[in-house]
Amino acid sequence: MSSGTFPPLVDLSNDTPALTIAARDRPQKRSLTLAGHRTSVTLETAFWDRLRLLARVRGLSVNALAARIDAARDPGVPLAGAIRVYVLESLAPDTGD
Repeated sequence: MSSGTFPPLVDLSNDTPALTIAARDRPQKRSLTLAGHRTSVTLETAFWDRLRLLARVRGLSVNALAARIDAARDPGVPLAGAIRVYVLESLAPDTGD
């Protein structure tokens, strides 16, 4: 394997129902209020669902959690991308590093 390429995590050659993207999984635009300003963020339903769950577990509103993510992100990183990374990192096992 050459450097820069990674083996697939899932065999995508077999189109199973678990890998079929349903209409409900299309990106959804929602409004958030961050630092007193309204902004729109477009995320897939699965990311919105997980973001709501993470906010609830942390005792925060979705706006408050999104504001924390917004404040921590590099200015060159889009907010939607920062939210997706935050959600994905919340799913990763703690390796203790």
